Amino acid sequence: MAHQWWEHQVAGAAVQGWAMLIETMAEYSAYMLVEENHGKAHLRKFLKWGRDEYLAGRSKEILEELPLYRVEDQPYIHYKKGGIVMYAISDRIGSVALHTALRKFLEKFQYAHDPYPTSLDLIEFIKAEAPIEDHAFIDDMLMKITLFDLKTRSAVATKLDNGKYQLVITVEARKFYANGQGEETEADLEDRFDIGIFSKNPDDFAVKNHVLHFQKYKIVRGENTVTVIVDELPEYAGIDPYFMMIDRNSNDNLIKVELK
Repeated sequence: MAHQWWEHQVAGAAVQGWAMLIETMAEYSAYMLVEENHGKAHLRKFLKWGRDEYLAGRSKEILEELPLYRVEDQPYIHYKKGGIVMYAISDRIGSVALHTALRKFLEKFQYAHDPYPTSLDLIEFIKAEAPIEDHAFIDDMLMKITLFDLKTRSAVATKLDNGKYQLVITVEARKFYANGQGEETEADLEDRFDIGIFSKNPDDFAVKNHVLHFQKYKIVRGENTVTVIVDELPEYAGIDPYFMMIDRNSNDNLIKVELK
């Protein structure tokens, strides 16, 4: 019912970006329901599946891949990519801020017609609730075709005299912008990415409270080193372990920790 009501308010004429306003919001709502009912660890597998489906879809594109804010009828974009990037924005600026933006957008445009609201209107509302330092990230997610190459090179743990463990994680990060034909250009990178440390494999849903450390760190293009002290022996660690970025290969984000 909520989806139908939203669709009635924003559909209007078929302009570029209409599918972001309708279908992307439905996909994002589904992700939030999974997180609410089953936790972020379970959502991780849906985010990875959606990313893989998006990458597969763009590899088969025969016309032109559009950035999300211009998407029309390309399900691999407005569903698979759209749900991921909206969840990533929610994680970055906070769900309260994003949902406030969505509510204000609806309050303003619920009776609007001729012209109807567009995806650019929604982006303005999101930016109004977001810190200025996150505006470039929002543009990357919604207005550009942005891809990342994130990988964890090594994760070495050393037991300290107090019984805790010092973990040195080396990650590599690159960012690319693509055009509608899939041609990529590498871009400068200085942003914040999640670094996660786990006592068990996060794919093991039977294990609860396996997160030893989870925090965003400033990462630049190339090689980066992050040092963290945790209370227990870590088993897995890596960058963007919950697959919130559009990573060209997420299979190398998380690796097994080496005990020195």
